[in-house]
Amino acid sequence: MLIKKTINAIKSYCGYALSAVSHEPHCFGMPFLFSIETASFCNLRCPQCPSGTSMLTRDKGVMSMELFKKIVNEISDYALYATLYLQGEPFLNKEFCEMTRYAHSKKIYTATSTNGQLINKEIAEKIVASGLDKIIVSVDGATQESYEKYRVGGKLQKALDAIKLIADEKAKLNSQKPLIEMQMLLFRHNENEIDDAKALAKTYGADTFKLKTAQIYDYKHGNELMPTNSSFSRYTRNDDGTYSLKRTLHNRCARLFTSACFTIDGDVIPCSFDKNATHSLGNINQASLKEIWHGKKANDFRATILKRRTSVDICTNCVY
Repeated sequence: MLIKKTINAIKSYCGYALSAVSHEPHCFGMPFLFSIETASFCNLRCPQCPSGTSMLTRDKGVMSMELFKKIVNEISDYALYATLYLQGEPFLNKEFCEMTRYAHSKKIYTATSTNGQLINKEIAEKIVASGLDKIIVSVDGATQESYEKYRVGGKLQKALDAIKLIADEKAKLNSQKPLIEMQMLLFRHNENEIDDAKALAKTYGADTFKLKTAQIYDYKHGNELMPTNSSFSRYTRNDDGTYSLKRTLHNRCARLFTSACFTIDGDVIPCSFDKNATHSLGNINQASLKEIWHGKKANDFRATILKRRTSVDICTNCVY
């Protein structure tokens, strides 16, 4: 099984390499990296998150277990890695741990990202028992005052307790999984708390601590959330006082050949930056993933990226 998946991954990368040179959408393999949205709404109101604001205009809800199994059954022959998250808070789906267990039974590496507010002892036990390989807990501050400036409605202590509960359950069962990553989004109000946050990660039992630059939607004229340390930001200040992405958008993108995302309703979208599924390539309830992946919509979208990526709205704030 692993050999088959590896061969498919090589095919996908070969297709990408040829496409980057020829600017034609040659796609020989199938995707091997996936994001599956288990819930599209959230219990917090983070100001730059589509789920926490009114920016997410598509349906809000949870994915059914029936649809999840259908997706996993289709991708299991070539899926190496599945992130059980897209928008929203994954643990708002009461069947999340059962979903993880099912994906794990198909020998798919599973990961998720959470604000940790809903994780209690019972859920921590289910998480470890499910076979989840990695969990990212967002802790964007070392004090409640700084934490709640972005994680509106959240409690720092709950996020930290979530880490400890999972770490304790791992120790109890002598389990190496899931790997617990405490992640800190960097903003102006917390950029001076990195050392303190790192210490908290160690104290509460996280396996790793990582910093992440924040995506800002209204960045052109600056934003109070932007760090003062430019190395902590995705954006750079121009001579005229406006801001732009630090990176140049080239007419290529590996994700179009190696990864796919599923919304709660089964829409297949090209990228996690397509928050409202405006570039849906098809729906898994109406066609197989193979038909969608090699279909006209997908190839037309790839062709546009390869010829003029700056014309695609979801690419204009991308860091990949």
